[in-house]
Amino acid sequence: MKSITLNGELYYIEVTHFEDKSEQDEDGYYEYYYGKDISFDSKTMSINCRIYDDEKEIGHLSKRPNFALGEDVKILKAYLHKEYNVKRFKSSNEELAST
Repeated sequence: MKSITLNGELYYIEVTHFEDKSEQDEDGYYEYYYGKDISFDSKTMSINCRIYDDEKEIGHLSKRPNFALGEDVKILKAYLHKEYNVKRFKSSNEELAST
């Protein structure tokens, strides 16, 4: 299993593929979304990133990593850029700085 060290703590990285279904529209159809969920888990914290196949350059983070990781958020973003070509980051529908 891959891992990364952030703030002196070891985070294990797990990647799973997902399929999400939208709410049914008025014609009775659903829209499907696919992509990857990437979780970074340590003994004390978990940070999740979702990358949709139709917008691969944007990483949607589950929480504001700047508060949790401080300067080490740059390491997390660099990892996601290198491994998955993520260039922009969002958290709580708010755009985060890329570096």
